[in-house]
Amino acid sequence: MARVAWSNDLSVGIDAIDKQHKRILGYINELDDVIISGKADRRERIAALVDSTIDYTKSHFDFEDALLEGVGYPFVEGRQRGNESFVERVIDCRDRLNAGEDIAPSMQDALSCWLISHIKNEDADYAKWFSGQVGGFLEEGTGNEA
Repeated sequence: MARVAWSNDLSVGIDAIDKQHKRILGYINELDDVIISGKADRRERIAALVDSTIDYTKSHFDFEDALLEGVGYPFVEGRQRGNESFVERVIDCRDRLNAGEDIAPSMQDALSCWLISHIKNEDADYAKWFSGQVGGFLEEGTGNEA
């Protein structure tokens, strides 16, 4: 799969969240760079990217959940279950990598598809609701910076 470019249709209209999504997109594109490079340290670089993706994605989900709980979003629990399922899938990729499987291409495809789906579906739903509740704006500089 080729690199994924950020586009305005991926924006949820909440600056801090968009920055976080861009950071996750950066991990996906770094994975593409590693796949293409074919360098000897490929496996170690992939492992480091997988770990970074897990850590940052958990942080992103925690930030979203806190934001949404803070404004009374009614569907936080359902989102949390979906988010936990995604993290479990990435952890499974890490386990497969540690067992010797080359997971990079399939992981990159899965991450790309997930991120786009996550933004255009789950996040678009809460963004509409959030916008109606608080005007859809957060001050720049809040949350997990890219």
